[in-house]
Amino acid sequence: MSVPDAANDLTVIVPIYDVESYLPECLASIEAQEDFAELEVVLVDDGSTDASGDIAERFAQLHGNVRLIQQPNAGLGAARNAGLDASTRTFVAFCDSDDVLPPGATAALRALVADDVDVVVGNMQTFPQATTWPWQAELRAEPRHVDSLAEAPALVHSASACNKVFRRSHLQAHGLRFGEGVHFEDVYVTLPALLWSRGTVLTRTVVYRYRKREVSGSIMDSLFSNPQNFEDHLLVEEMLARLLPALDDGSAAALRSFMVRSFQGFLLRAPDMLEGPALRDFFDRAVSVYRDFPTDAVTGAALNARHRIPYGAVMKQDYELFSRRAAHATQVRAQDGRLVLDRYEDLDEVMGLDTVHAWLESVTVRHGKELVVTGRLNVPGLDLSATSTLELGLRVRGSGVTVPARVVERADVAARAPELRHSGFEAVVPLARLKEGQHHVRLVFYTPTGQASTRTKPSQGYLRSARHHRRAGLSIVPRVDRWDNCQLSVRRAGTLAERRRLSRSLLREDLAAFRARAPFGAERLRRALSRPFMRHKEIWLLGERRDTTQDNSVALFRYVRRHHPQLPVYYVLDRDAPGFAELSRLGNVVAHSSRRHRWLMLHASVLVNSYDIDAYMLPDGWSREQYQRHLAWRVGSRRVFLQHGVIYNDVSHALHRGITGFDLFCTSSEAEADFVRERMDYTHQVVTTGLARFDTLVPAERDRPRVLFMPTWRSYLVSPSYARSRAAREALADSAYITFLRAFLASPELQSELERHDATLEFLPHYEVAPHVRDLIEAQPRYVFGDPRSRDVQTAIRECSVFVTDWSSTFFDAAYLGTPTVLCPFDRDDFYARHYRPGYFDPADHGFGPAAVEAEDAVAAVVGYLRSGGAVEQTYADRADAFFTHRDRGNAERIVEAITGLR
Repeated sequence: MSVPDAANDLTVIVPIYDVESYLPECLASIEAQEDFAELEVVLVDDGSTDASGDIAERFAQLHGNVRLIQQPNAGLGAARNAGLDASTRTFVAFCDSDDVLPPGATAALRALVADDVDVVVGNMQTFPQATTWPWQAELRAEPRHVDSLAEAPALVHSASACNKVFRRSHLQAHGLRFGEGVHFEDVYVTLPALLWSRGTVLTRTVVYRYRKREVSGSIMDSLFSNPQNFEDHLLVEEMLARLLPALDDGSAAALRSFMVRSFQGFLLRAPDMLEGPALRDFFDRAVSVYRDFPTDAVTGAALNARHRIPYGAVMKQDYELFSRRAAHATQVRAQDGRLVLDRYEDLDEVMGLDTVHAWLESVTVRHGKELVVTGRLNVPGLDLSATSTLELGLRVRGSGVTVPARVVERADVAARAPELRHSGFEAVVPLARLKEGQHHVRLVFYTPTGQASTRTKPSQGYLRSARHHRRAGLSIVPRVDRWDNCQLSVRRAGTLAERRRLSRSLLREDLAAFRARAPFGAERLRRALSRPFMRHKEIWLLGERRDTTQDNSVALFRYVRRHHPQLPVYYVLDRDAPGFAELSRLGNVVAHSSRRHRWLMLHASVLVNSYDIDAYMLPDGWSREQYQRHLAWRVGSRRVFLQHGVIYNDVSHALHRGITGFDLFCTSSEAEADFVRERMDYTHQVVTTGLARFDTLVPAERDRPRVLFMPTWRSYLVSPSYARSRAAREALADSAYITFLRAFLASPELQSELERHDATLEFLPHYEVAPHVRDLIEAQPRYVFGDPRSRDVQTAIRECSVFVTDWSSTFFDAAYLGTPTVLCPFDRDDFYARHYRPGYFDPADHGFGPAAVEAEDAVAAVVGYLRSGGAVEQTYADRADAFFTHRDRGNAERIVEAITGLR
């Protein structure tokens, strides 16, 4: 193998279009290559409308080996083709102008070119989020030479041109050009080049860093929301189909795998995006491509049955099934113990529903004599939007018990996936029919040809609510085995002798977990040995975010310590948190992650929080997942959710009982309570107590008017702190959120009116977004930045004369207090599409103050209240009176009574 002259072998082609924010970094990474002087670099400005062209021109002027081509905008494919035409080197590589080359990338690729090599493939990384691909399994520590794609079949899924070097004459000989005016332009070059390559070299060296940018929401959503993409990708499939007859069996199999995997999303969603003749034409053309595909090409590459069924319809030329799956993919049959769509008997492999998922979400005892088991299922391929035609049962193996399970509507799931509206189930198991032992729980499907069943997996709610249920002389504990299957542990516990035997058995299990060094084995043994000293002691352990003392949990703690000092209540807080010393004067304040905290977690009868209990109350070093699986059921703490605000949006995706498993859920109004019951599957657990912090809401003395501006955050702009992500998304800087905040705060009218009334404005953003918006406050004597880490929100609300927010539920606090409120739902569509979903309360229609979409309207509303002395219109006052069930400052006492009732 001879190596060509390395000094004259590689052109790097960079297509450019409106990337002024990223292009300097891209060009700097190319300039930093150790062999940069030996490269030919062709920049193609594809009609940029921003400063990209100027940046490229300056770069070309600085370097004699860089050429700039400027052309009217024609798209990425045309720009790359222009670069190909301008190249004078033996090999070509491509770098998109918002990506970067890692150090040594071009040198590593050039070192692998040879006379018998047509393509070199290197590794690729994505940033800021990492991604892995199946084709990376073909890369080896040492460079690997393959003569045919059949030797590295997964490589077919590496369709990008940017982590590769191509022999230019190889592309020319086969007439390979990037697709122009179409999406997926890379495939027209990369796959044929790989399939026809005389020799391909693969290396594990990272030669390309791809920037993952979010454009108009989810990348996948945008991919499938444009009808033209369906046509463009079908053109790709038709092109690839023409290559198949000339390929060897191995290469043909690899290409079919790519064709199935890459097209499955379009085939699935085509009936939702296309209609009439366009859909029929799409189907007929897909039939021409896939009609004769072997079944194993579909079963081996399609994601699941939901994606395989459209291929089955195409292979059988069944337009009715393809175009109206919800109406025709309804009947199932059992075949060899698994479910199959009952449509074609000769296509069971493709139509098999073998990715059935079932989760248990709660196990409770009702009336002291029956076990109520609830859960959710997903059968990819079946539409469960209408009342399900499935006949279900629940089997407790080992007890010989199988009971009917009824299908339940799940509004929380339907809001995200309408096809799963009737995906819930509920079964009632008589306690008298349960036998002692560890019994797996399975979901059974009854069909005309027999039964099929699937194992059940635990949801978070199942794990969080798992504890001993002692009824009818039995102890029943929801458990999971080592393979994450749901179990019921059933033991006799009616007589004193049986209870003692059960205690000894559990102690032996704790000891075995300790000896095996199982997760939380040491904690279980420590708890077991100390339990005799704690048997009759109740412990209420309260907390919220570990670094604050300003929400409902601390309000409840203060009330209990002052009015019920005999109650065994403790509060968990970081030792260096603001307020630790002051709160400690009440006694029973425990440093977070201290030995005492860990001890109390082993014996707590009740865990109380305004936020996520497991996210904020577990000591450092305790894995949430392992705690839920190995220790929570053993301790059996009841869980109480105080909330950190009134629920008015649909947050069922986060607070559904199948996720949270609360034993007590506190609300402030009957409307809110009804919504929680309807959307979140809670029943008797919901109690309308009011928020504990509302009891202290009394107006504070103020010497001048004060406007409080409290915008909340957006999960699609800033990653939540509990996810341990440090950086805001790139989209924040140019968002409607920042635009509104800046316009409101910069308003000359607002600043002038504050001066006229000798008023101040406090800017107190949500703690998740505060670090990213602090610089919006300019040096202005009437403005104050309130740091949410140290500023008490309740005090801020009590001290303000006018309250302004966008979507923060703290407007309920202001309304409860009777403070004038201005609501700013300026980004309603984005907020409800990407952060929360609409609930039962629309701030614009039901709110307690004027709603302003534009910044100037918000300013006008604030000015109006300043001029009127803060008089609340009667309409808004009446709405507040009607909303709150209790305004008697007795909320904390009602919560104490509700928690006491959990015993």
